[in-house]
Amino acid sequence: MPREKINELVFRAMALLNAAKGESGFDQLDEDCQNLLFHIGNRTAAGNKVIVSDLVGPEKFGSFPTVQKRLGQLADNGWLALRKDPDDGRAMVLELTPLAIRAFNRMSSTLQRFSTVLTLHPGEK
Repeated sequence: MPREKINELVFRAMALLNAAKGESGFDQLDEDCQNLLFHIGNRTAAGNKVIVSDLVGPEKFGSFPTVQKRLGQLADNGWLALRKDPDDGRAMVLELTPLAIRAFNRMSSTLQRFSTVLTLHPGEK
């Protein structure tokens, strides 16, 4: 596929994804909250339970107070629900709300449509 065509498709994909973010309100979150929500979404989509302590640390999302503040922002704005862990009453399990699930579904659908466009030209280099 010619470089110009690839660039055109990349810009189109970015525009579609940004539109999906805007329609869902996801673009109103700061970058740290978006990254945190993406991480939680990826983990839960893979069937993993996510607890607050999984996110704390220098190689992760920051100190406990920093993570707690961001999670509070996400919960206050309807993106996350925090529930007591049934296996460990001291831990908090993070769950995506219907708002977050709809946003991820919209972005996923956009990327799937874009992926379909790419597969229409499999032999081009």
